[in-house]
Amino acid sequence: MAIAATNPRHCKILCTLGPASNTPALVGALIDAGMNAVRLNFSHGSHEDHARVYKMVRQEASRRGVAIAILADLQGPKIRVGIIPGDGFLFEPGQTVLIDVDPNAQPEKTDAGWRITTNYTHLVEDVRDGDRILLDDGHLELVAQGIEGSAVITTVDQGGPLTSRKGINLPGVRLQIPAMTEKDEEDLRFALSLGVDTVALSFVRRPEDVEHCREQMRHHGRVVPIVAKIEKPQAIDNLAAIVEVADGIMVARGDLGVEMGPETVPIIQKRAIDTANSRGKLVITATQMLDSMIRNARPTRAEASDVANAVLDGSDAVMLSGETATGVNPVRAVETMDKIIRSTERAPRAWNRGQDDLALGHTTNAIARAAVSAARSWTGTKAIVTYTGTGGIARLVSEYRPRVPIYAFTPNPETYQALALYWGVTPVLFSPASHEDTIFIDLDQAIVRRGFLERGDRIVITHAHPLKQGSSVNLLKLHQVGETLEQRP
Repeated sequence: MAIAATNPRHCKILCTLGPASNTPALVGALIDAGMNAVRLNFSHGSHEDHARVYKMVRQEASRRGVAIAILADLQGPKIRVGIIPGDGFLFEPGQTVLIDVDPNAQPEKTDAGWRITTNYTHLVEDVRDGDRILLDDGHLELVAQGIEGSAVITTVDQGGPLTSRKGINLPGVRLQIPAMTEKDEEDLRFALSLGVDTVALSFVRRPEDVEHCREQMRHHGRVVPIVAKIEKPQAIDNLAAIVEVADGIMVARGDLGVEMGPETVPIIQKRAIDTANSRGKLVITATQMLDSMIRNARPTRAEASDVANAVLDGSDAVMLSGETATGVNPVRAVETMDKIIRSTERAPRAWNRGQDDLALGHTTNAIARAAVSAARSWTGTKAIVTYTGTGGIARLVSEYRPRVPIYAFTPNPETYQALALYWGVTPVLFSPASHEDTIFIDLDQAIVRRGFLERGDRIVITHAHPLKQGSSVNLLKLHQVGETLEQRP
């Protein structure tokens, strides 16, 4: 049976790998279950760990003849609590807590309350009386009351246990932190040398943060797509400008919910996805999508609805974090997400969000729009086939959200891998003959030989004419599979 005759899934699944999923057998099982892309989380693990996982993913994908995109997620300037001895401290409402920026300060119980430390040395300069300080993803809340030497004096508003290295969020506080830390810059250099397909930049606040990351890439001699993580209030303020300069965004709902309140996240998610889609940019929805499956074999009904809503909102990809990194059954988590996406995409409601025109003003966009329009109006069209060096035409066709599969034929291994993250795109590694006049024969042979479609199936083909690197896509052909093979002498 031809692959196109099956029920293709359009929205992609991005998985974080970790202790529960970093063996060849498990990586292979995740691919078989529906994983399209892998996230290497540089907040954890050594370079040696990431290199080992990277090699493993490439080998398992190659063994199956499929493209798997690999995304490096930089840690960013994460503010954290320092080391806390023993089983941690228990904060009670009304107690005083000193947060000390002195690296030599000792965490301890004092007559007034508690003293803890932080890695953020500018805390005493940035925080003002009345500012909220959230610890451990917002589970604890302190209120700043003043400064005492190298420490901020706070009062516990919402208490609970606190252990070492938990995160600190400072909603509404303007922080003196760089776009990228020294660790990020070293991790970026390593990730690029490793061969990752995409880089996610954490805690983006301004478009200049993205430009700085891209400049670092140029310095290292390799530029790959940058996904700006939307997780700070300043990013929401500058959303359109960030989307304009980034290659995509990730709606990172964990820190976003802590910083701005969980009640704001659903509408921010929809706004961010709409903004990215309107500019033809990749968009990933992330964080706690099937969170209960870290511990349980089945998701909650609310989690299933959350995944479905992210699909209906127009996400290119949805992400699993702890579910596949540390969960009890990472393969089941992917299988479950796959089922939810497929069920959602069978509903008519899933097809009400196609773009009319991205208005990007270049020939490749015009051809992409025309290809999707032709596929809709030429009754019985089974697929759109692109021949592309950089992947640009495939990404644009994807943004118009055609109901038929998009087969992206490319001779470029990097393009082949990177396109696995984009909605509706099946990348195909393919090198045609060198002659311009044989391209349709070469494509016909590949389509039939690989079983993508049947002879006689109607398809729309796009490519650049002439076939040369850097040419804009400017050719569109309505084609029946096998017709060039039958005409060949």
